[in-house]
Amino acid sequence: MQGKLHNKTAVITGGANGIGRAFCKHLAGEGADIIIADIASTEETLQ
Repeated sequence: MQGKLHNKTAVITGGANGIGRAFCKHLAGEGADIIIADIASTEETLQ
């Protein structure tokens, strides 16, 4: 079964941490392709 957002793309700013990250996970779970833009460094994001 495909999610509600199958074949849709979401661009999320501030998606590396916190609420933005949770939102990215939710949209991906619904089938969206996600593009994440954030100023956080890779090291910050991996924590």
